[in-house]
Amino acid sequence: MRKHLILSAAAALVLGGQALADDMNYTYVQGNLLGSTISNDGGSTDGNGGGMEASMLLGGNLFASADLETVKYSESGTSLRFTSGSFGLGGYLPLGANLDLVSGVSFERLDAKYSDDEFGSDSESFNGWGIRFGLRGRFAGKWQWDAGVKYRDIKDLQSIISVPLNVRYYFTPAFALGAGLTYNKYDKDTLASHESVAAISVRYEFGRHP
Repeated sequence: MRKHLILSAAAALVLGGQALADDMNYTYVQGNLLGSTISNDGGSTDGNGGGMEASMLLGGNLFASADLETVKYSESGTSLRFTSGSFGLGGYLPLGANLDLVSGVSFERLDAKYSDDEFGSDSESFNGWGIRFGLRGRFAGKWQWDAGVKYRDIKDLQSIISVPLNVRYYFTPAFALGAGLTYNKYDKDTLASHESVAAISVRYEFGRHP
């Protein structure tokens, strides 16, 4: 019952309301360089990787989004690579000239590949769904930020809760450099780990610009 209520609330935000006067753009492509640390009670391991994001405004307040990222952790002949993908629909509701409320629902996939110099390699894939809510704002003319929370329910991995915070500076109306930090908390009965991912990003926006 709780899942149905959450999804209904997200759909109401995505489809409800008329677009107000707002200059923030929801049609873009973005590349990310990632540095990460995954931790549990046994210690922590550093990793790195990269990713791509894309969004396209479909009309009114509705947009489609997709992202793909991969992060690899290696230590003492053992490596673990996570590749995650997401495709979904979202919507934004302007709360003012410089602030939007954003939500979305998505299909989620996570691939995990393990390899060891002694024991060989193995891999497994997981599918599920996600929901997210957040805010996107603008300040001082050329600066934008976004923050929120995303919940993913992915098969045997169960829940993954993500809290991202990003900031971007627009050198031109279409081109921006950004930095961000995302905290991921995995279910205590599966991976029992948390992950901090730092990102440096390059974004190019299409269509209307600030």
